[in-house]
Amino acid sequence: MSNGSPENSAKSLTEEEKRALLKKLNHRKEAVRFDTLREITASAEALPRLLELHEAEKKRSKRLHFRLLLPVSGLQTFSFSLTANHFSGWKRAIVFLSGFGGALLCAAILQSVSRTTALSLLSDAICKCDDVRALPFFIATVENTALNGSQEEMLHRLLGLLRMKDSGLLQERHRKFLNRYLLRREEYNAFLKVAILEAYQQVGDESALQTVERLIAQRVGEYNGRAERVRRAAEECLPYLQRNLGHVTQIQTLLRPSSHPEKQEELLRPARDVREEGEALLRASDSPK
Repeated sequence: MSNGSPENSAKSLTEEEKRALLKKLNHRKEAVRFDTLREITASAEALPRLLELHEAEKKRSKRLHFRLLLPVSGLQTFSFSLTANHFSGWKRAIVFLSGFGGALLCAAILQSVSRTTALSLLSDAICKCDDVRALPFFIATVENTALNGSQEEMLHRLLGLLRMKDSGLLQERHRKFLNRYLLRREEYNAFLKVAILEAYQQVGDESALQTVERLIAQRVGEYNGRAERVRRAAEECLPYLQRNLGHVTQIQTLLRPSSHPEKQEELLRPARDVREEGEALLRASDSPK
């Protein structure tokens, strides 16, 4: 899959098409799941289709989770109310905590059960796309976990696809994740930190500038090669970041949705009546020479 532009020009799937594809992706036979996923990823509109299907399956998974959770919660409440009538004081507290803990355990189990095969397949396929538009999804997937080696490689690859025109892809939460990674302890992956700094040469904003300045100001030990490599990359990044900051801010502003749609309508409304203006032009052309 090639590196696409941020615009999503793919034709949306119908609800019937989504249900049919998701049914195949949840099929008990691995061959059916594999062939379906290969068919989707072979399309020119692969990433938009994958994202669309992932969102639809996530909603279905949540509905399944709540359908399973409600009867379990009701059973827990009912059993506690029956048991609590036979106990008092600290015994009742123990029974309550036990029932509450059991409900939490059931919720955790149901959460794992309701994570369907299709969700896992789609998530992996999106993260493996050679498409810069997959970067926000990937960061949202891993932002609350410790990155493993393969995830670091994926992030490194997607960061290398970023160009200035892609600045609007990274929202505040994505940039916070990257900034936090840069400021982590020295033993964290120095090559990935350098990749983030190289990406910031293209898409760095004000928060990136502050992070880079902090990295440059950090004191590095005499024999700490990793930290020194990151600090040199930060020094190389700084002039590019300062030069491009205005362009990046402009791109982010243009792509940010307006919070006052009614004012947009006012701007689109002509200041004069078009018919009056047209009549005035015709009168001017019809005047005798």
